[in-house]
Amino acid sequence: MTENKPLSHPVNDLRRQAEEKAREIAAQKTENLNTLSSEEIRLLFYDLQIHQIELEMQNEDLHQTHEKSLLKTSTTLRPFTTSARSAFPIISY
Repeated sequence: MTENKPLSHPVNDLRRQAEEKAREIAAQKTENLNTLSSEEIRLLFYDLQIHQIELEMQNEDLHQTHEKSLLKTSTTLRPFTTSARSAFPIISY
C-alpha cells in the first residue's frame, strides 16, 4: 500500500520553519517556564494574543492590498487587450 503524505503548503512550511526557529531559541534560553510565576505566564500569554491579533490584522491588510492591486492591474490592462484585438486585420484566403 502507498503511504499518504500530507501535501506541502506554504502555510505549513512556514509553520514548520517557525517551530524549528522556536526550538532553536528555546534551546539557547536558560529561562524555564517552570520558574515563571503565574502572573508572568499570564502576561506572556496576553502578549502572544495581542501579537496574534496584530498579525491577523496585517494579513487582512495584505489581502486587501493584493485584491486592490489585482483589480487595478486588470482595469489598467483592459484597454490594451481590447484595442489589440481590433488593431490587427483579419486576412481570409
